[in-house]
Amino acid sequence: MESAQLFIGYDWTLFTGRVDAVDAHRNPAHTLIMGIDGPYAMGNGVPRLVRSAWVFPGATVPALNYQGTRIAQLLLGPHHPVARHARHLGSEALITDGLPSVLTTELSDIMDRAARGDMVPEGVLGRLDDHLPGPKALVLDPRVQRIIDILLEQPRPPADQEALANEVELSASGLGQLFRDELGVSFGRFRLWTRMQRFAMAIGVSGSITEAALSAGFRDPGQLARDFRMLFGLKPSSIIRNAQPLAIHPLFERSKAP
Repeated sequence: MESAQLFIGYDWTLFTGRVDAVDAHRNPAHTLIMGIDGPYAMGNGVPRLVRSAWVFPGATVPALNYQGTRIAQLLLGPHHPVARHARHLGSEALITDGLPSVLTTELSDIMDRAARGDMVPEGVLGRLDDHLPGPKALVLDPRVQRIIDILLEQPRPPADQEALANEVELSASGLGQLFRDELGVSFGRFRLWTRMQRFAMAIGVSGSITEAALSAGFRDPGQLARDFRMLFGLKPSSIIRNAQPLAIHPLFERSKAP
C-alpha cells in the first residue's frame, strides 16, 4: 500500500500523501501546498482549481479539497532563512500559482520523489530562495538562536516565557519584541510551532498520540487536538491513524542559509 511521508527537519517539515479534504484554518507557518499529480480545489461554494499556493503565517487558508490527488505540504519554521526572506514578498497573505513554471515543474518532480520515500534535497529550499524577490535573510540574532535551540533541543524546555528570557538576559516583553523583530511572529506562535515539531518527532518514536503530545509540551491530548485542528484544519489522527500508512523521516539538522 502507498505510504504517506513525513520529513522533519530542524526548521522545516514536508508532508506528502493523500488527504481527502481540509477545513478552513489559520496557517501556522510559511507554507507551500502543491498538487503533485495535478490541481486541487480551493474555497467553498464554487471552488477554483490551483496547482500551488504559498501561504503566510497567520493567514486563513480556505477549505481545500484535494480530490484524491497526492499533495505536498512544505512548512517552513519562522526561523528558516527562506521563511525570513519570504517576509518581503508583499502584502498578500495567500498567493496561488505564483511560482515560475520552470520551478513548478522542478518542484513537482522533487515532491514526487519525496512521495515515494526518497530523501528530499535541501537544495529545493535554495531554489525557492533564488526566485524570491527582495534581500536574502541575515544571520539571526544570537539571543533568538539560543532560545530556538533550547525549545527544540532540550528534553524539557521551560514552559514559562520569563524563564526563557532570563536565559538571554531579557525581560519577557523584551524577548517577545525581539522575536517579532527577527522572525515576524509572536513568541507564543513560535513556541507552538516548536511544539508541533517536537510532537511530530515524538510520534515517530512512540506511536502514541497521548505520549507524543505530553512529550512535546502540550497539557493533554485535547490541547494538541485543538491546536492541531486550528493550524492544519484536521485532527492529528486523520493523518496518523488513517487508512494510509505514514512513514516518518527525522532529519533533525539545523538548516543553513541557502
